[in-house]
Amino acid sequence: MGASMSKKASKVLVGDLLVKSELVSLAQFADAMPVALKTGLPVGRVLIASGFLPEDHFRQVLTVQSLIRDRLISEEVAIDALKLIAKENVELEPALKKLGQSGDFFEFTNRLGQLLIDSGAITAAQRDEALGVSIASGLPLARVLSLRGYVSEHIAFMALIAQSLMRDGRLKREKAVELLKIVHAYLKNGHHDGNFRGTLAFGVQRANTIRLGELLLLSGMVPEAELIAAVEKGLSDEEPLGQVLIRVGLVDDVGLSQALTVQEMVNNGILSAHDATYVLERVKLQGVSVSKAIVEQEKDKVKTHGKNKDHVKIELDQILACCGLIAASDVERVREAMSKDPAQVDHLLADLGVKADVSSAAAQCIALVNQQKLTEEEATFVLFILALCSARGDARSLPSILQELGWQ
Repeated sequence: MGASMSKKASKVLVGDLLVKSELVSLAQFADAMPVALKTGLPVGRVLIASGFLPEDHFRQVLTVQSLIRDRLISEEVAIDALKLIAKENVELEPALKKLGQSGDFFEFTNRLGQLLIDSGAITAAQRDEALGVSIASGLPLARVLSLRGYVSEHIAFMALIAQSLMRDGRLKREKAVELLKIVHAYLKNGHHDGNFRGTLAFGVQRANTIRLGELLLLSGMVPEAELIAAVEKGLSDEEPLGQVLIRVGLVDDVGLSQALTVQEMVNNGILSAHDATYVLERVKLQGVSVSKAIVEQEKDKVKTHGKNKDHVKIELDQILACCGLIAASDVERVREAMSKDPAQVDHLLADLGVKADVSSAAAQCIALVNQQKLTEEEATFVLFILALCSARGDARSLPSILQELGWQ
């Protein structure tokens, strides 16, 4: 099963897409092939160097190829979209929209990029370069931009949350841009080192689909930096991600086959994207088969069903770490102090550089989450804004910020 899916994943070739969409003629492709074989360069790169294919059109083809491989669009729709791109000189998202096939993941990701552009955090060229990597890997665009050094990790994270809140109608776009401009201006001047110490978490609500790279990353099979490098290598060489990962030694044939099997189950609606990562993690850590891991996962879900209804949704150490206000290495210290001597928590946080007004606001945010007056995303967003205001000497209170955002 895994072998057949591996072949299926590599079925869509760049050359086929280029010719079928008429981005290049069959004669141009035929002229480029001998050069590609002789030099060892990917045929797409030869076509660009020969002047037959614009660089931006080639980038769209690679993005489309990734979307087809992960069954986010069909090959027929992809070819029609590429024809529109060539004929009307538009980007992929408008082309897909015109065909009534705009994918949630792609649309969400592309709009996130525009939000960062409008806030002055990145350029359009940086967005376009990172977009292909994001779609091929399944990593949020914000994370890719951060890893490439185009934006601060903090503004990338805040933009990701802002976009999610905008989509849910909880934050107006104008307010999001305004706040992100403030964050960007402050962090751009290098003021963040003493106030935002941790590594921010990245997440996004999405449909029940999962890219191969995303699955491998979340299950712990492939480290993040190596995954990004492999995705970029695959895009450059026009080679499927799985083949690149095997070639560079990040996974073996068995591991790739297992990951493709799990991904296929998600695509066919047999397994949720959420459960898929835990299933593959079991496969990796326990050395069991995919079917055995699924059975064990289902057993765990039955055991825990209903237990978390009254459970505290977020703890002080979690929200502080999520906002980057404490380092990952400090989380356990804060957690231990909370369980052993809550009275000492404020002193510990002060030693870790968390101001009293910020720690107090964090506690208030947690209370609002537990009262279901704020979501975890909203609490994280508002606490980060408050911490930034505090660092700038702007003594705005939590209620005032909530009122400004329309959340009170």
